[in-house]
Formats: sequence, C-alpha cells, structure tokens
Amino acid sequence: VVETQNTSHNLQLQPSGGKVGIATNNPVTTLDVRGDVAVDYNATHALRFYTQPRNNWSSISNTATDGNANLSFKTSQGEAMYISYSRLVGIGTDNPTNNLQVNAASNESTISLFNGGTKKSAFQASNSFGTIIYSYDSEPLVFSVASGTSFSEKARILSDGKIGIGITNPAALTHIYDS
Repeated sequence: VVETQNTSHNLQLQPSGGKVGIATNNPVTTLDVRGDVAVDYNATHALRFYTQPRNNWSSISNTATDGNANLSFKTSQGEAMYISYSRLVGIGTDNPTNNLQVNAASNESTISLFNGGTKKSAFQASNSFGTIIYSYDSEPLVFSVASGTSFSEKARILSDGKIGIGITNPAALTHIYDS
C-alpha cells in the first residue's frame, strides 16, 4: 500500500526519502514502526545488525526450540550473552545454572566493577591461583554486613597490607578492636 496525500494507510512508503513507516504517516528513520514487532523464529539469527561496510555483524535471537523464550546476543565471533526463559544470565555460556554465570574460554575469568569510568574492584577466578578480590587506587578492601538498609563494617584490608577487624585504621599488621 502506498500512502497518498488524501488517504491514510497502515504502511507509509516515502520512495523519495527512502523511509518506510508502519502505523505512522511520518517515518523519521529508515524503518519506523509504532507498535509491537514480531520476528518469527530463525535457527541462527532473528535480528542482525551489520557494520557500515557490511563485513561484520551482531544479532539477537530466540534460541529455544521447546516453546520457551531464550534470548541470545551474538557477535560474529559467537555468543556473547544468553538469557534463559528462567531469567538466568550467562556470559560465555548458553547454559547458565545461576542468576549470573560468567565463563571464560581460558583458565581465568574476571568481573571488573567501574565507577565513573575508573576500575575500582575486580573478582577473578583462575585455575592457577584460586580466587582473588582486587581493590584499585590504593583503596581499602572493606567487608561489611547488611542489616536492613544500613551496612556495618566488620573488617578491612589496607593497601599496605594491614588488617583491621572492628577498626577502620589499623595500627599494626593485624589490629583487632572489640568495643
């Protein structure tokens, strides 16, 4: 259906502007859809997003074949993130067993936390040396317990290696304070 100036249809084609509108008479982008969009199941990629020279892509698809709605985010290098029908999120796995599961192809997996673009902490698991918790910028590593909406600090490790339990400024290598 082609839109004319005197009639209104659900599909708007603007050949001179190169725009298509569905449920709008004034498309503002190449494809402008006002309302829900249904994409039928496709075994490989439902929606593909190409780079400008069309030599690379990423995609979002529903990977389920059993009636569930699993969501897969892929790059041309493979699956990057997976969200199961049960709302489990997998990064590096398409079969997460926890709320968030991060797998690495190598023997090391790291989750980094940033604040304002600056790395502040990281959690790293490695087959070579176990689990490490990092704190950056010479900031202390603080262990707190939550009670309702407040936190109570129980221990901290300073950048110089001093450990304080019950105290925020330990004076010795290990300083325990019991009020």
